[in-house]
Amino acid sequence: MKFHPVVSIIMGVIVSFVLYLIALSVFGVNGWTDPFQVIQGASWLGTFLLIISYALGGLISTYFAENKKIQYALYEGIFILLIFSILSVPNSSLDATTLLSSLFGYGILLILLTVMGGLIGQMINEKFNEFSPLLAVIAGSITGYSFVVLLTLLTGQAPDSHSVGVVNIVVGVISFIVGGFLSVFLAKEKKIQNGLYTGLTILAIILVIGLVQMLTNHLPVYIHLITFVGYVISAIIGAYLGKIVKYEKRNV
Repeated sequence: MKFHPVVSIIMGVIVSFVLYLIALSVFGVNGWTDPFQVIQGASWLGTFLLIISYALGGLISTYFAENKKIQYALYEGIFILLIFSILSVPNSSLDATTLLSSLFGYGILLILLTVMGGLIGQMINEKFNEFSPLLAVIAGSITGYSFVVLLTLLTGQAPDSHSVGVVNIVVGVISFIVGGFLSVFLAKEKKIQNGLYTGLTILAIILVIGLVQMLTNHLPVYIHLITFVGYVISAIIGAYLGKIVKYEKRNV
């Protein structure tokens, strides 16, 4: 059953908001914190439910629409962010600078996850004919960064944290490989450079959001630079795997 885009967007908003409220009220997740600090004081299930609520809302907005367009997920994400802002910001005890910083980081997280849901909604469409190289890179970048957020929330270790450890690197490598893989697997033209572009895009997102943390890092910056180069290489490896899998799939 397909609906008018307005109806599908409203459906996505309702489902997302209900799951969000469950995560807050039942599992104690604090929705208005830095994206990488949401897990504090909350259960693993609550954090996972919070992530799923955004992605599922975007998926519903796109998949159940008459014309499956990713921008419907974007509209749903903006709508949800507007609702959260109206309900939470006026009652916040944070100073203006901290509040704007949290709103910016949280807004990017929410929008990326809802758009990722929209991408999934379009991909499971029986009429899906793969993406242009640009859209494939965007899809890989959004999914890759969403994996960064999800794995960070589940492990408590971010790829751009103050200390570079095994878990941090694993979180980054897996996320970049997934992004690079999808950037080629979903593209009409299977080009390895899609993985490079995707890796650089994910890295840019991480740097923008974590710039303040990097400037106050206790470790030499060059350590992070070397690690980030490794992440981009991981995205290229993922792109190569995506090309191999797609080639073998076509020859089955």
